[in-house]
Amino acid sequence: RSRHLVKNTTFFRALSLVSFYHLGTAAFGSLIIAIVKTIRAVLTYIQRKATKSKLRVAVVVLSVLKCLLWCIEKCLKFINKQAYIQTAIFGYSFCKASKMGFFLILRNALRISAVSI
Repeated sequence: RSRHLVKNTTFFRALSLVSFYHLGTAAFGSLIIAIVKTIRAVLTYIQRKATKSKLRVAVVVLSVLKCLLWCIEKCLKFINKQAYIQTAIFGYSFCKASKMGFFLILRNALRISAVSI
């Protein structure tokens, strides 16, 4: 590609398109992860208080909930990554991109597992 055909306005036009269309997608995906992390932090605080109070059943239940939230967080991070890729390629909104990315992975699960091994 010839360098003299690319003008200075190309960069600024691309920057304005990203800031207008795709920053909301990044912010929404980050918000979802932040909410889950906040809930985990609150559960950790409650678990520490329950440990000091020697409430063993509560500590076990809170540990299970923290583990469940950790798994949910990891899944959401993976889905976010796929959504960001779909948004970058096709320009979808976050929800549609998440759906499309999830079903893309689901359709190709055997291929992904074969390559991952």
